[in-house]
Amino acid sequence: MNFDFLYLAKAAVIGVVAGLLSGGFGIGGGMVATPMTRMWLSLDPYVAIGTSLVLVAPTAISGATRYVREGVYSKFLARACLVPACIGTVLGSLVCPYVNGHFLMMIIALLIAMSGLDFATGLVGRLLGRLKKDDAKVASLAPVGKLTFVAAAVGLATGFLSGLVGVGGGFILVPAFVYLFRASIKEAIGTSLLTIAAVAIPGAVVHAIHGHVNFEVALAMIVASIPGARIGASISMRLKDSHLRQAFGVMLLIVSFVFAAKEIHSLVTHR
Repeated sequence: MNFDFLYLAKAAVIGVVAGLLSGGFGIGGGMVATPMTRMWLSLDPYVAIGTSLVLVAPTAISGATRYVREGVYSKFLARACLVPACIGTVLGSLVCPYVNGHFLMMIIALLIAMSGLDFATGLVGRLLGRLKKDDAKVASLAPVGKLTFVAAAVGLATGFLSGLVGVGGGFILVPAFVYLFRASIKEAIGTSLLTIAAVAIPGAVVHAIHGHVNFEVALAMIVASIPGARIGASISMRLKDSHLRQAFGVMLLIVSFVFAAKEIHSLVTHR
């Protein structure tokens, strides 16, 4: 591998950014790492996806640990979603090499734009706020037949998308847990992180088998993301959440448009 210090330093910067946003906003790093490694490090689309999944696993595990330790997660949703999600991510990772790489990148750009629009406008946040349970005690949902099937389907779909485009899937799981199962916000986030942590591991393994993981870049991002996440959490404690969310949303929208334009240009020029 002919990687110079500057190249790995760029990877570390991506890790810091992913960590900052993860610690500050509670999102997975894949949504940020995949387009940044593609644009800034010029990684192949498939390698960008696989390498980002390697980053998602430790960041999600770090976040999930606190929620699990405090019992702020739904055991029912975790049990119902984990296995289907892992199966889904393996399937998505297996399908990934057979889908046009530029098309996958455009899907990621669309997902980033949707997430950015939500953060910038706060629309979903206001809707979720109406369903928020302010009580400190988190109720565990009962495993009632139909709910189990729906939870499994959500896990399978999220896992497939995670393996296919290299994102954690929290932006799908959290709203689904709140809207479909009436889970509290904290319970939904904790369960989502737990699911993402489990999902990212088999997905990263399959992509590694396909040769879609740049381990030097992944290691540089992971090492840098740890202090980044701590700094992000510290900053978020000091600034207004509304300002952070709006700034993050605008940044995501800009990234998505630039990313999409770059992919369209590459597709047209066959690069």
